[in-house]
Amino acid sequence: GISTILKKSSNLLIEQTVKNVADFAKEVFISLINDPKYYELVIDEGYFTQMRKKGGATIGDKSYGQARIAAISLLASLSRQSISKAPAVLDTPMAGLDKTHTKNLYDYFQYLSDQTIIFANDAEFIDDEHRPIVENFLSGEATIEVGDADEAKIHTGRIEKYLKED
Repeated sequence: GISTILKKSSNLLIEQTVKNVADFAKEVFISLINDPKYYELVIDEGYFTQMRKKGGATIGDKSYGQARIAAISLLASLSRQSISKAPAVLDTPMAGLDKTHTKNLYDYFQYLSDQTIIFANDAEFIDDEHRPIVENFLSGEATIEVGDADEAKIHTGRIEKYLKED
């Protein structure tokens, strides 16, 4: 009956969505990883990620950087497949990444979501290197002045004196 048709249709839609998420996440992963000829990203129906060597051998635990790249690839794909357009909010996404991966991420952030909010510390955002990449897509900037452990102030713009500890 109708309930069987609806159930089959729902299952087909879910299968297609999972496939679309996995396919796009793989594309993003290839654009972000520093050596795409050796690795691929695999996403299962529960949206868990694994890295494999090309040819199928599963890599054990991902490194910190690999895990970040895999997570951002999945986030980008979920954002693209979503029917609601929410901002992507990332807190120190480049922590622990090398220079190549950091640049790749800054190059990619403009495509992550319609609105992407990034909390990056002064070690993650090197003004001379990264501003030229993002300046055409940057709509606002703020600096957090940290006082005591329970106190902080937000200032409009990039204010150098609040970026480095004395």
